Amino acid sequence: ALRDADHASSIFNALSQGNTQLIADFDPQTLQQNEINTLLAFGVHEAAEAGHPSVIRALSEKFGVSALHPESVGEAGRTALGLAAKKGRWQCIQVMAELFEHEKLLAKYRSTPLIDAAANGHFECVKVLAENFDRNQY
Repeated sequence: ALRDADHASSIFNALSQGNTQLIADFDPQTLQQNEINTLLAFGVHEAAEAGHPSVIRALSEKFGVSALHPESVGEAGRTALGLAAKKGRWQCIQVMAELFEHEKLLAKYRSTPLIDAAANGHFECVKVLAENFDRNQY
């Protein structure tokens, strides 16, 4: 279970490596609900930061979009969308724009995804953000 730090670390490492088979094989009955919520929230963050849109899609298919928490703030003070924008992961931005309510994705903390993308020279991300979100939202 996630209570075992090594096991939790291996799950997050697999997600950041794009391992969708782990998600397909995952048995949610082995964890408590708060542990599943943590896994789902930060699984999306790991995938968004590492650039694995297939993991984001697989998590949503396995657990349902409403179970995922892209608006949660990770260690860097950014949401999953903010991490993807900062790292230039435009494919992840596209998948999140398709799957999630835009209000959840555009929660503002330290910076906005548009500012993160532009400041880091990720102009494909700026383009995807502009195509998928109302300019008044970000």
